[in-house]
Amino acid sequence: MADPITEQQLIDAATDAETLEQFVSGDENTDVTSRLGRSYATLAKMARMTQMAGGLVGFATKTELLAYTPASGSRQLARVYGDGTTANNGDYYWDGAAWVKSGYDPATLANAAQAAAIADRKTIVDVDPPTSGGIFLLNALRAALISLDMYGGISMPLAGVRITKDGITLGSGGIDMSTAGTVKLGTVGLELINDGLGYVQVVGKFGQVIYDSSTAQSQTPTPTPTPATSTLLQSLKTDLADPTRSVIVTMIGDSICWGIGATGTATATPRNKTLADPRNNYTSGSYINLLRRWLGMMAGAQTGDPAELVAGFSPANADPNKYSGFAGYRVPQFCNLDTRITKSTGCTVAVDAYALSGRALDIPVGGYASVTVYGDSVDVLWKSQNADAASTFTLDCNGSGTQTINTYSDSLTHNNVASSTAPSFGTNTFKIVNTGSYPLRVQGIRHNRLIALRNNGLSGSSTATWLPTASPVILSDAVPADTTHLLVKLGTNDRGTKGVTNLTDNLKAIVAWIQANRPAVKISLSAPPKAAPEFDFPGNAAYYYSTGTVRDAVYRVATELGLSFVDFYAATASYELTTGSTASYLDDGLHPNNAGYAEMFRAFTQAITPA
Repeated sequence: MADPITEQQLIDAATDAETLEQFVSGDENTDVTSRLGRSYATLAKMARMTQMAGGLVGFATKTELLAYTPASGSRQLARVYGDGTTANNGDYYWDGAAWVKSGYDPATLANAAQAAAIADRKTIVDVDPPTSGGIFLLNALRAALISLDMYGGISMPLAGVRITKDGITLGSGGIDMSTAGTVKLGTVGLELINDGLGYVQVVGKFGQVIYDSSTAQSQTPTPTPTPATSTLLQSLKTDLADPTRSVIVTMIGDSICWGIGATGTATATPRNKTLADPRNNYTSGSYINLLRRWLGMMAGAQTGDPAELVAGFSPANADPNKYSGFAGYRVPQFCNLDTRITKSTGCTVAVDAYALSGRALDIPVGGYASVTVYGDSVDVLWKSQNADAASTFTLDCNGSGTQTINTYSDSLTHNNVASSTAPSFGTNTFKIVNTGSYPLRVQGIRHNRLIALRNNGLSGSSTATWLPTASPVILSDAVPADTTHLLVKLGTNDRGTKGVTNLTDNLKAIVAWIQANRPAVKISLSAPPKAAPEFDFPGNAAYYYSTGTVRDAVYRVATELGLSFVDFYAATASYELTTGSTASYLDDGLHPNNAGYAEMFRAFTQAITPA
């Protein structure tokens, strides 16, 4: 038992309480002396002292600041932080009569320093005469190693090299390209090209345009994608075997992705490289249709044509045309009750000869079990009981849409079904709670998986068509948020544009947008099939580089970013060597026939499940 409070303690407590009252309520000129002889300023005096010392007070607007007058003699500081007029924001001081904006305002100083730094950079131009708006590479002494602008061209002053639309000079004129033609620099494969139209190009070993004077100022910095931590091929193989995962593959690409050249295709016109273009059917011999069926079969679906899935899967108020080409299978599959289910204490798993899943989960009174799936529909299979006519369990999705199911039956029944559908497709948690007075036997939890492929191949499209900055923008609609895996097959139509670096930059920009806006999606890049000589560079003057160069460029991007890569070029080139003819796999010299699409399909499936 605690010691009793003494009379002296009560007197001390009363004195301390009086001291506290003086500290809180005293005026701004008073000091308080405590019972132990210590002297303190009152709260009001401390506030006045803070103001006198220049304590910072914040105001949302300048008007609020001007309405405030500090105490006489105050050296008050204030900050306006939210005024609608930007110039009114910043630091102020009280000069004894009015508020004055400080010349040492941090925002003003920072902006001035930034402007000075930018101006400093812009003044370092190594072209004659100096121009603004250039791009410069400087050494440690701030001397220009390379300067680039739309008027002076590209200059390397320390090497005496200048490239302009009028020609190329080296040193004192060792190379002169004032006339149309091509200069090849030794064995490195570098070419300097004057096209005779007033412009100059520097072309690399693999046909990539390093510099083009006609477009130098129109180049946009390419976003830097993040290297992948898990590839599409790894993820697709794993997800197909996971009963809790639906698999929705989206394909973006060109006419080969669409299926041109296969037998039994749908009408491909009219088309204008937008998502309103018609899509192919689900029965022709294109590699996309073969892949769609294979994905379903790998997940346990039976053979046969998939179902059209446009209805119910397009976002609200969206144009259905944007989501045509979406087809797949519903594949019911039991989730493992031992490893895929979250269970409360007291739940046990047992062998059940009557259960369709082969196992049963016994949930005690008040207990629960839940499963999280990527999908929208589950079935709970349960056994009835004849002990309590009022015994029930509940089934809900994400804590809503709760159903109550009575488990009583005069005679025992097995594999009774209670179904729940989520309001939207995605990651959803379904929970079972035993709300009765009798143990609940769950004989299986079945996820109605969706295994589907959305074909958004657009005839005639190139990588530029799919850029996030294209007009119109189609990438965001073409890759909906429900996508789990994205297959990109582009590059065939890029050959009509100078510079394979445009292809690689565009692919990186597409990947960067997907990673930023669809972070859960796994990405795969693929090379186009090999074209016939008459439809390829250099046999066809309409193209600036070959399908083989496209293959190499796409492979480099995939390797750099750690993405899966499927080599349709290598597969069809091998087929040509075996058969002795491009006609064996090409319908028209560019688009595959059924045999060519079958080779592409084989290349993809072997990449996922190698022999």
